[in-house]
Amino acid sequence: GLESGKPLKVVMNEVLGEVTGHRLRFRDAAPMYLAYAEARKKPSTFTGDISRLRVLCKAGWAGKHLAQITSADLTRWSSQRTSGRNKVSGATVNRDLNLASALFKWAIRMGYLDVNPVKAVEPYSEKGRERVHWLTVPEIDILLEAADPAFRPALLCLFDTGMRTTELMELRWPSVDLERGVVIVEPGTAKSGRERHIPLTTRLSAELRRLGQLRKSTRGHVFCRPGGKPWSYDTLRRRLHWCLRDSEGLDPTRAAKTTLHSTRHTFASHLAQQGVTFQDIAYLLGHISLHVTARYAHLAPDSGRRAITILERCLDPDGASEVRDNFVPYEAA
Repeated sequence: GLESGKPLKVVMNEVLGEVTGHRLRFRDAAPMYLAYAEARKKPSTFTGDISRLRVLCKAGWAGKHLAQITSADLTRWSSQRTSGRNKVSGATVNRDLNLASALFKWAIRMGYLDVNPVKAVEPYSEKGRERVHWLTVPEIDILLEAADPAFRPALLCLFDTGMRTTELMELRWPSVDLERGVVIVEPGTAKSGRERHIPLTTRLSAELRRLGQLRKSTRGHVFCRPGGKPWSYDTLRRRLHWCLRDSEGLDPTRAAKTTLHSTRHTFASHLAQQGVTFQDIAYLLGHISLHVTARYAHLAPDSGRRAITILERCLDPDGASEVRDNFVPYEAA
């Protein structure tokens, strides 16, 4: 023991067993990491991490001890996930690997590991990866009609507010102001960390009022199981899958492209088509930068046409003075 001059760490290992990366498996480390991360991350981010860790823990390499997991293991797993019947996008794999990397970094800080194997894994390129997929009004109606009574209010809220799925999952009744007709995304649940107020449509206001009357308590989560436990991301995704599967009249190719995030694109796309300013769209979506909102610019009425018309008239010497005299800055129009 200590009397013999052995270091404390050696004695503790002899008594309790060696707790290092050679003994700690990834699956066992996952709940330990979550306990560490819960106080350090926003609730919405933490909720998403739980879902991603479930996916990571299903990987074959997750049964290995931390020190045995190699970059080759992770690279093979990444390739398998982006191919085959149930393939996912490279962007999804990148997000999953980012979380795995965070866990490995935590393990290094805790002394369980020396090297982060994710560092040697080449991420997938995300340049030009995403075309905005949005649904038409008839398609929205088809999906709402196919949704079961429990899922329909949540789906309607996603379509009519443009909220992120994680924001929807964390939404509580005190943040729903039916008198003012707004839903409040609290700073702690918003990705930007900024509070925003989203006006309710008439149909969503009526749906939330009806839902509130059915609940015994209006203090907890708005969208939850009968016992009050909030729906998980996997549950919402699964219910959308059933909804798409049971929809009559929805094009199969369009249905295959539809995800929970498509509701957010749909919200923004319809606003852009109706001429709502990008500043307003950015606020409602919770975008910090207009650069992200600009992806919907091509949907705006006469997108770019005013600018080209002005240029065309400027290039015409006979009309140049008229343009100078009558020019109105684009932003002020």
